[in-house]
Formats: sequence, structure tokens, C-alpha cells
Amino acid sequence: MTRLLVVLAALVALAIPAVAFSHSSDPDHDRMSNRAERLSGTNPRVADTDNDCVTDDDEDADHDGVDNANEIDEGTK
Repeated sequence: MTRLLVVLAALVALAIPAVAFSHSSDPDHDRMSNRAERLSGTNPRVADTDNDCVTDDDEDADHDGVDNANEIDEGTK
């Protein structure tokens, strides 16, 4: 049973594209890298993490008047 679980885990790991683990990739196309999404607490695979019709890059997670994407660009987040 343990061997089967190891094999299944390996198959799942191979099925996940390497780009999903890259810090600089943007699989959800919301102009925020995986690293930026991690810093902002958003999901790198979903463009609108909280499903409020505002994409993650346009959200203002810390409510300071500057959207997430600009904070990342300016290095303030």
C-alpha cells in the first residue's frame, strides 16, 4: 500500500507543470507573479482569489490606496 501511495504521489508531482512552482510565472494572467501573489496572500492559480469581480492585481489588500500590482512594482509590499 505504501509503495502504491509513493507511485501515485510521484505521478501527481509529474502531472503538475513546473511553471506552477516558478516564482516569476503568472499562470492566472493577473499581472502578479507567483511570488507577488504569495506575498499578497492571493491564489497564484486564480485571477480573482476572493471572487469579487476585481482581479488580484487591482485589489488593495492592505487598504492603503495602492493596488497590489503597484505595491509589488514599487517594492512597498
